Amino acid sequence: MWKFSIPIDAIPVAPARGGFADNGVTEILAVDHERFLVVERSAAQNEAGQYRNFIRVYEIDTSDAMDVSHVVSLAHADFQPVAKRLVLDLTTLDRPKLNNIEGMA
Repeated sequence: MWKFSIPIDAIPVAPARGGFADNGVTEILAVDHERFLVVERSAAQNEAGQYRNFIRVYEIDTSDAMDVSHVVSLAHADFQPVAKRLVLDLTTLDRPKLNNIEGMA
């Protein structure tokens, strides 16, 4: 089994003092043997305790990425992550607020 490193975006805004923030990948969907669609979502809590959500879909390409399955820690490793291209930033759409996303089909 191959493992690849996906660079994850930083959370776009800081949470309010004492607030919570989180980010991560919620879904990976294969396009072919080397390309995948990845859903990244992040959220930051404001002063009122409400969350501002950020949801983006990326295409990643593993063709030039290094298999890191044998690497114990990536902290000081020299490796090539996957190539990543923004496909859709859902926060830029003129749509009702999206609270969260866990997958795609």
